This record gives sequence, structure tokens and C-alpha cells, in this order.
Amino acid sequence: MRIQACFGLMAIGLLVAAGVVCSPALAAEPGKGVSLSADIAHADAYDALHPVAIGKKAPDFTARTAEGKAIRLSDFKGKKNLVLVFYQGSFCSVCAAQLSNIQNHLSAFRAQDAEVIAISADDREHALQSVGEHGLTFNVVPDADKQIISRFGVANIAKKGIAWPSLFVVDKKGVVKLSYASEDGHRLHSNEILPVLSRLTGKPAPRLEYDQ
Repeated sequence: MRIQACFGLMAIGLLVAAGVVCSPALAAEPGKGVSLSADIAHADAYDALHPVAIGKKAPDFTARTAEGKAIRLSDFKGKKNLVLVFYQGSFCSVCAAQLSNIQNHLSAFRAQDAEVIAISADDREHALQSVGEHGLTFNVVPDADKQIISRFGVANIAKKGIAWPSLFVVDKKGVVKLSYASEDGHRLHSNEILPVLSRLTGKPAPRLEYDQ
């Protein structure tokens, strides 16, 4: 099995924290991403970990947010870049820290023409709990039947199909520009995501410390 992370050049140095090995031979043409991967141990739990790769079209889906609003991924095409955050659920304190970090810098994401959609296997009640407890104002989608999680290839079979910590950046054409899934628990925070969006828009991203 492989764990992939596909980043713009500005984010390469952050892969050390994610446990991903980068070869200095890897490079990218201006405006293109860098694809990096590292082998991880074989185990049944990883059999379904096949995150949608960079350069592929993001699978379309229709869902309702925790508040009941209907959204469709393809409706953002031509309008917004997307940050899709797959998290384990409301029980996960580390996931909550990631979502809160993104919320704290949501204005910076929107300055990069990006909308955030957070997805977990929670039911609506628990998704609403996350929204309320952490003051989340971006879209939070309960995926209790795990259909979206499965389509993006990040289901953790050993934990009944809940999502591995994963994150995708999708451009306005609907193409995946960052594909990240971690089996070691590392979650991408704003300082690791915004530089990727900056490469798409050409707009400068703020410099942030990891724990801001």
C-alpha cells in the first residue's frame, strides 16, 4: 500500500512532519504540483486506502450539511476552489483541533477563492455537535453511510469504514491538486494548505505558525 501526498513546491518542507520521504530528484514545472509517496507496511486496514490521486477529477457527490442544506460538489465548478477535509468524527479531539485551526483562518481560505467542506461518518446529530462546540461556519457533512468516504478512497476498514485523516484540494475545474491521506495520524493544518491554494490563485498566503 502507499500513502500519497501531492503538494505545490512551497509545501514540500512540511512533509517531514507527515512522515513522507521526499526525493530531491522530484521537481515540478512552474504552476504544477509535486507528487510524493512513501511505502508503508502492508496490513488489511490499508486495503481500502487509495486516495483519489492528483490530476484526477474529484468524484461528484450530493449531500446535506449538518444544518440540512443541500450541496453538490459539481455546483462549485468554475466558481470556487475546494478544500475537502475528511475527519474521523466528533469523538476525535485531534480532528477537532484541525477543524478549529481551519475555522480560525477561514478568511484566508476564502481570500484564496476556496470553500471548505468537512466530511465524517458522523450522523447528523454528532455533526451538529461538532459545528456547535467548535463554532464551525464552513460546510460540515455527515456521511453516515460512508459513501463519500469510499468514493474518495479513504475508508479505514479496520474502524468500520470511518475516514483516515485525509485532505484534498480541488481546483475550479474539479481536478484534484492536493491528495493527502495519513495512517500515522498527522493532519494538515492551515499553514500546510494555504500555500497550495496560493499556487492555484497566484495570491500570497499568510505565513502562519503550525499551532495558530
